[in-house]
Amino acid sequence: KAPIINVELLLAKPVDGLIYSDWDTELAQTQQLLSQVYQRSVPSFAVNPDHFYRPGPRLLMAAQQFCQELALHKKP
Repeated sequence: KAPIINVELLLAKPVDGLIYSDWDTELAQTQQLLSQVYQRSVPSFAVNPDHFYRPGPRLLMAAQQFCQELALHKKP
């Protein structure tokens, strides 16, 4: 199971993006707060929580998908 990062930690050290799952009920609120604090939008990347909660071969597929999405975001 992935660790839960509290908002205070995000405020103390800016992040390049957020990884979230469909289970995240506070994503919009967190994005709005970070946008105000960082003075920029923070990209968000959705992951299938089942692939990370119950690791196995699906974890590799999910990691590959995430890396592809991240690479697309980083292109100029």
